[in-house]
Amino acid sequence: MLISHPYIKVQRKITDNVQHMIETEEYLTLFYDSIESETDYFRLHDILDISFKSLTNNSGFLYLHTTRGVYPFHTKSNPQKFIHTYHKLKENGIR
Repeated sequence: MLISHPYIKVQRKITDNVQHMIETEEYLTLFYDSIESETDYFRLHDILDISFKSLTNNSGFLYLHTTRGVYPFHTKSNPQKFIHTYHKLKENGIR
């Protein structure tokens, strides 16, 4: 593992006709050959780019641009270290 970054998974639950939003913190983890979320696995050579769209202060969406499509991850902290580490790894050659 090189670095990990927290993201928020939101689950909507309806109880007695009232909608509840349940937020769970999960992690994106960068390895030498992949990025893994709690539910998905991305090989580095399938990732075309990573970007971040800020909504407020450091909150926003981290996007993994892959050969399978774009995967958004809602985050409440700035992922610049994670993105920088990915770009350095890509510059040095993907294993």
